[in-house]
Amino acid sequence: MVISVLIGFVVLSTLGLLFGLALIAGERQELKKMTVLDETGIEVQARVKHITPVGTKGYGRVLYEFDGPDGGAVRYEKPESLAPHHVAGATFPLVHHPRNTKSLHMGTKAVVRKERKGRQSSIKLAYGFTLASATVCALAIVGLVLSP
Repeated sequence: MVISVLIGFVVLSTLGLLFGLALIAGERQELKKMTVLDETGIEVQARVKHITPVGTKGYGRVLYEFDGPDGGAVRYEKPESLAPHHVAGATFPLVHHPRNTKSLHMGTKAVVRKERKGRQSSIKLAYGFTLASATVCALAIVGLVLSP
């Protein structure tokens, strides 16, 4: 019975360890994006060009357009929960990379800074979760080795 429990701990903690590592990788990538946008991003006003409702639950695809660094119009489509302020012609703040307009975030630079801090906190929590999973896995393996 004890061996079954220890094997269960090894399996579950290994899954937790893998999940934590994947979470760290994804959050670090988003943190890098937010850092670049915070330090070099350009804040512009994006205009709603077109709204395509999807289903009957109040969701849709919103097509935004904003002026790119070369002066040409850049389009960006995003699935959104449709609200009364989503109408054609409405403007929303957007921060984009100066050379890569596909790297962007809806909101102001202050929102980007807040998102960046949130990503930093998420990474710290993911490190703690991963360390806890590794510790449980190691203790369970030691228990298996020492069990009669």
